[in-house]
Amino acid sequence: MCNHYRYNQNNLSSPMCKFLKTLTAGDDVDTLIIGGQTQAVDAFVSFDEKTGIATFVRNNGAVFVVGCDQLDAVIIDE
Repeated sequence: MCNHYRYNQNNLSSPMCKFLKTLTAGDDVDTLIIGGQTQAVDAFVSFDEKTGIATFVRNNGAVFVVGCDQLDAVIIDE
């Protein structure tokens, strides 16, 4: 069962969560590193400051959703 909860606002003060707040929908993001594992993505979609959830999209239309406190790194390769 999934319980609805409000994200702990202290978690949103992490450097990665603060960084995600600066991104704009459509910004190019190439790779996420989560728990030492790489995940290929193509663009940033949104960041929900109430839940700490960041959403990214892949070119094939797949949506990638992750909590900002789970992100080790975001790679943006220009």
